[in-house]
Amino acid sequence: AIQKKLEQNRTFHTERKTENLQEQLARLCFSLCLEEQKRLLADELLEVHQSLQELREEKEDRDNTILLLRDCEEELL
Repeated sequence: AIQKKLEQNRTFHTERKTENLQEQLARLCFSLCLEEQKRLLADELLEVHQSLQELREEKEDRDNTILLLRDCEEELL
């Protein structure tokens, strides 16, 4: 009877430890997923920032072209 009780106790603690480790693993996996999502979002943000910078430069080029064309137009008139 004592042997059976010891075995049940050992089984219970092993199951508890397994459950705790599974929960810890689940939390770590979730954290890893969050870190990966954070990295992907940072990459996307960088791409958006670069695209905005390119658009600003294109706009500045167009604005300068318009100013040059106006100057030329005034000289012709």
